[in-house]
Order: sequence, then C-alpha cells, then structure tokens
Amino acid sequence: MHEIRFWQDARGRSPVREWFEALADPQKRTIAKLLGLLETLGPNLSLPYVRLLGNGLRELRDTGNGPGMRVYFCFREGVFFLLMSAGQKSSQKRDIERARRILDDL
Repeated sequence: MHEIRFWQDARGRSPVREWFEALADPQKRTIAKLLGLLETLGPNLSLPYVRLLGNGLRELRDTGNGPGMRVYFCFREGVFFLLMSAGQKSSQKRDIERARRILDDL
C-alpha cells in the first residue's frame, strides 16, 4: 500500500481535502475509489486513470459520465503521493497551473 497525503499551504489549509469534503456523496465515492486504486497500485496506475503531465506532475482522472473530476498530484520520496490541486475538467487549465506552482515550490 502507498500513502496518500494532502498538501497544505502555510496556513495549514488543504485545498484538495476541502474540495473533496464539498463534493456530493456520489462524487466523493468516485474520488475515494480512485484514491483507493492509487493507494493499491501506486506509480503503476496508468491510463485511463492516471495521465503523466511532465516534470513529476500527474493527473488522477474520473473516467465516468460525470463532470470529469481531476486530482493533480506527485509521487514523493518513493513512498507517498501528495495531492496538490483538484477540480473539474472545466477548470483543468487553472488547476494544472496551480499544481505546477505548488510542485515548483516543493
């Protein structure tokens, strides 16, 4: 099993945790299932669930018929996954830019 951690800003806030907690129950179940796959398969999880975005950034993808939820993360220290940004396909560009800024600061 691989560990999943939520990135926190300087004030201790975790945007991905807050985003997840605000989801409706069906969407929470979908994301929880994807996170379970990530915990189990780790870096071996690939398309259609994970897409590599370059420079260590990865995208966990909801492939169902919903709004196309995405969680942006990186693999750190060979041990855990750090969830940095999340949103729907409609906010994908902005969410990826936010994740890249966080990754650059790590």
